[in-house]
Amino acid sequence: MSAMQVEQLKHAIDNGSHVSGLVRDEQPATVALLLRRFLEDLPAPLIPCSLFDAMVDTSQLHADEPRVTSFASLIRSAPAANREVLQQLLPFLGRLVQSAHKNGCTQEKLAAWCAPVITRPDLKLRDPCHSGHRQHYQASLRVVEQLLKCQADLLDVLETPSNKMWDSDVHCSQTEHDLAHLSELLDLYS
Repeated sequence: MSAMQVEQLKHAIDNGSHVSGLVRDEQPATVALLLRRFLEDLPAPLIPCSLFDAMVDTSQLHADEPRVTSFASLIRSAPAANREVLQQLLPFLGRLVQSAHKNGCTQEKLAAWCAPVITRPDLKLRDPCHSGHRQHYQASLRVVEQLLKCQADLLDVLETPSNKMWDSDVHCSQTEHDLAHLSELLDLYS
């Protein structure tokens, strides 16, 4: 699928078309590109910058139980829309990793694909020539790899996301609107 086709799908969704009707017959690669595009276009990263340093510290814990507990606490402290999408995105990504023998999508490859859009740095670090860019990318990789590694245990600790915040009667910001579409997309391919 071309970038233009992904852009057309995204435009249709942005203008009120239901995700399920648009992507039901699309290839998984198309859906992956659409997912990445939605994550890139969010005004703020899915893992808020305010939580990034704590996520990095948590990713460096050696014991599984404290790591899971700390990640869960940090995710609970994220804005509701971010939290709910993370709770749907992590199992989706976990299933991709579990099928690595079929799809070649290892934890390392998936982390490299997701980290730049899930944990975007502030503007000055987005320049690859900036001295902190590589450090941020490496830290992002660690965070996403550890989230993927412990996602099943993490989801056992976190609450099941409710979909009431996505009801059309509820007034929501553009970010929440975009995350609602992303949530619908993940539900469709789960």
